[in-house]
Amino acid sequence: MKKYTQKDYIKNNIDLSNIETFDDYIVATVEGYVKNGNPVDKWMFRQYKLIIAHKSNEELINDALSFSDTTYNKGSEPKTETENETVKKASFFKRMWNSITRKNK
Repeated sequence: MKKYTQKDYIKNNIDLSNIETFDDYIVATVEGYVKNGNPVDKWMFRQYKLIIAHKSNEELINDALSFSDTTYNKGSEPKTETENETVKKASFFKRMWNSITRKNK
């Protein structure tokens, strides 16, 4: 068994100073392993990929929403006037009588 010295501990240093959530821990650990040349297991790397993809999707959506908010001004929207008149059909019996007597043709 190898005896670890102070140099070995410094070589395998992982920065965990900016940890706020579990996702931050996974990202820092995987990046530290890669930076130090240590192998990363499949579970950690899969979690790392999912976290990075989720963060990039969130940033993309936030950027798109902020862009749409800046380009859309409430004063520049076109004014549309809609009339709420509804066209009522004739009663069912009247329509049936007209179809029988062929008054609509």
